[in-house]
Amino acid sequence: MSLLTLPRLLTPLLLAPLLSVSVQADDFFGDVSTRSTPQSTPGSSISYRFWIQQQAAFGLADPDPGFSRDQADWTRFETELFGQANHRIGAWRLQASGALIHDWLPDTRDQLDWPGYDFTDDQEDARRWQWRLRDTHVSRTWGDLWLRGGYQTLAWGEAETLNVIDVAGRRDERWPGQASLDDLRLPVPALQAQWHSLDAVVFWNDQPHRQPAAGDDFDPWTGLRNAGADVKTIDADNPAGLALRWQHRWPGTDLQLIAADVNAFQPAPVEVRTEMIGGQPVPSELRLQMPRNRVLGAGLQHSRGNWVWRTEQALHTDVPLVPEQPVAAWPQADQWRAMWGADFSGWRNLTLTGEAALTWTPDRPADVRQSEWHWAQSLRASHQSFSDRLTLEGQAAHLGADQGGLLRVGAQWDLSDHWNLEATGVAYVADDDQLLDPFRQQDAVIFRVRWLP
Repeated sequence: MSLLTLPRLLTPLLLAPLLSVSVQADDFFGDVSTRSTPQSTPGSSISYRFWIQQQAAFGLADPDPGFSRDQADWTRFETELFGQANHRIGAWRLQASGALIHDWLPDTRDQLDWPGYDFTDDQEDARRWQWRLRDTHVSRTWGDLWLRGGYQTLAWGEAETLNVIDVAGRRDERWPGQASLDDLRLPVPALQAQWHSLDAVVFWNDQPHRQPAAGDDFDPWTGLRNAGADVKTIDADNPAGLALRWQHRWPGTDLQLIAADVNAFQPAPVEVRTEMIGGQPVPSELRLQMPRNRVLGAGLQHSRGNWVWRTEQALHTDVPLVPEQPVAAWPQADQWRAMWGADFSGWRNLTLTGEAALTWTPDRPADVRQSEWHWAQSLRASHQSFSDRLTLEGQAAHLGADQGGLLRVGAQWDLSDHWNLEATGVAYVADDDQLLDPFRQQDAVIFRVRWLP
């Protein structure tokens, strides 16, 4: 892949959160819900749950040159074993959970003479047996004060096309738009407190969103790596983050005001080192770092009849912007972000969700690609039938005239209380001059089978 294609290839690095299906949570800092119900032993204070999931995904087209996969082929064949245990001791509650994950594709190549594409070393390291710590924490209540400390999944905000107030959540962005609900959110070390209407959380965000391995289908730095450059993520200047929220509820209406001083989980270039080759400077090393952002915003939700109206508004400071020549330190500017959305559930088991999102960068530097005003839209339809055991869903997201869009359709079938099947198709839509063009050949179908004892 030529460096000439690099400007368009790098921009989806910032689009990855937009392509991730959002996790909607009623509780400000609540755990992400799943379909698994904790089991308990009669007369015991211990409850537990676990599942085994098998996931397979197939890339439907031949990607552009430069990625490890150069043809339509399997992209992963991943097994996940998840377990969680809860224990109550008086006013204390303890929870421990984790997942053992292994992708079998490298093994099929090594042992079965699989004729598929070659993996990079980074890909093999990221796919072989790994233990992932999930929500593991201890909590206690003292009167009106509630505290919880440990590894926690912080679900904050409901916007699907733009990250407005969801500034405390780390995500898995290896496969944008393809992740399931349980796989999307990642925990961070945090201490959170709740007292009356005030929530506060101090967390350690020294790790960025989980990024694609070098050579994977959505590796944003493929062009630069293939040109011989070393891409490194350096430590944040201050790994601690602080977020506060005040909330108030009226009948049918919820209001929240938020303030945060955090590291953005999406790293951006801060330094480029070059060397002279053939009399021309060529990038030899690119350093990335999570930028420090301050966020001041609000969220409002109102329910009336079959409608739910919602909006999120926030000011973000020091947001990195992609320059015309992205192999350089990215300039920063303050940005206003807004989302307006509505849900309608008045047609039997059909729910429609529409959303419009806006970013306004009033002091936009002249040499960046993003315009001063940038709009994005999303429309999602969900239908449940067979006593809510079958869920059909479709979503179309438009990320802006110069970027492209995403189409996603899926079906989930709860065969029983123990078996769940899911099939999802994802297509990336872009014209030749749009920023998602290098990824438009990464369309995929994903199949998941989950067994819950």
